[in-house]
Amino acid sequence: SPITVLVETVSVCNLRCSFCPTGDVVLSKSTGKYRGLMDMPLFEKIVSDIDVFPSPISVLHIQKDGEPLLHKEFVDMVSMAGSSQNIKRVETTTNGTMLNPDLNQRIVESPLARIKISVYGLSNQGFKETAGVEVDFKKYVENIRDLYLRKTKLQIYIKIMEEGLSQGQKDFFLETFGDI
Repeated sequence: SPITVLVETVSVCNLRCSFCPTGDVVLSKSTGKYRGLMDMPLFEKIVSDIDVFPSPISVLHIQKDGEPLLHKEFVDMVSMAGSSQNIKRVETTTNGTMLNPDLNQRIVESPLARIKISVYGLSNQGFKETAGVEVDFKKYVENIRDLYLRKTKLQIYIKIMEEGLSQGQKDFFLETFGDI
């Protein structure tokens, strides 16, 4: 049995990061790679296939290149995977821009064990420069903090690319997210 399985349930993103081919619609389409959302029957088949492995996998990671929280059935997928006896942990990585109190509550009630949040800017302008979209940074932080305040067993890991950040930006990142 594999140790970890990555499932790309979403192969599109709501950001347009200059360093990522998934956010570059023209480049992504030119590769011929499918762009869209996985349907639930296919996800069910993947979980069923994992269920026949001779031993449990350590982690099912729901995310590869796209933004998993764009999928309306994300929490249902987590719940399905979490109910499998052959999957020890369910995790995901997100840019965090889709988080909101309603989704946060559904996430913390699900069997999701860990969520990694990749931060692509430390201000409205920082997001615009790096991710190519407008993000209300204050609301973004509020939604991440809301997830943190609701969690019981969910592990939250917040990360940012350190390369190119000034010491002041590093300090601001730690001040903003350090207690989360």
